[in-house]
Amino acid sequence: MKASTKIVWLGYGSVVLSIVWGLPGLACGLYALRLAKATSDTSIPVDPRTRRDLRGGTLLARVGIVLSSIVIAMVLYSWISNAILL
Repeated sequence: MKASTKIVWLGYGSVVLSIVWGLPGLACGLYALRLAKATSDTSIPVDPRTRRDLRGGTLLARVGIVLSSIVIAMVLYSWISNAILL
């Protein structure tokens, strides 16, 4: 599988996993961003389709990271507020 396709699938996985669980979605999104950075740093000319996949996968990964962060913040807030009330 090409790296650009893998980044897109990791971006989708990050968004899906962030809806259900926070931490796996965050890990998937961070891995996708790291892979995208390593792939885009090369000076080899890239065709437009691959460039579009890299941009889309990066965008999906960032959305997944934001959603995962919100889920983790909500869980932490819930734990802290329940611990204070007890």
